[in-house]
Amino acid sequence: MYRKILVPLDGSDHAALALAPAKEFARAFGATLLLIEVVPTGGAALALATDVATGAMTDPAAITTDVAVREQAAEGYISAVAQQLAAEGIEAAYAVGRGDEGGSIIEAAEREQADLIVMATHQRGALGRLFRGSVADDVVRRARMPVLIIPPERDQDGED
Repeated sequence: MYRKILVPLDGSDHAALALAPAKEFARAFGATLLLIEVVPTGGAALALATDVATGAMTDPAAITTDVAVREQAAEGYISAVAQQLAAEGIEAAYAVGRGDEGGSIIEAAEREQADLIVMATHQRGALGRLFRGSVADDVVRRARMPVLIIPPERDQDGED
């Protein structure tokens, strides 16, 4: 039923919650896990736009370097996760994207012909979604394949 399962990660413990159910699906169906981490670049564009509006002079090379450093960190993290999965007998491939997180996840799922997306949500409140948006909401609205959303863990009092 599922041959390729896309698992978006961002290096956080919340996002990693998607790995356990994704591994169960991979084992049950003999599927490959396709890991992706997207380095958002919206902040870089915003910094440059702010500079133009205020007359400030941020060196574009500094912004490019920042994105490149984050891409290297993402590559190190996601390749280590893929290696761990391989050690557990689960076939895994990985990629690092750049840009809009939701759009990049959807593009990767379509390009790789994923049958399922398994991702965790940070479950921000209304104010958090207003300012940061919700990648999970974006993916659910735009995906052409099923999306399994893993909520954040709750402590014993029902709090995040």
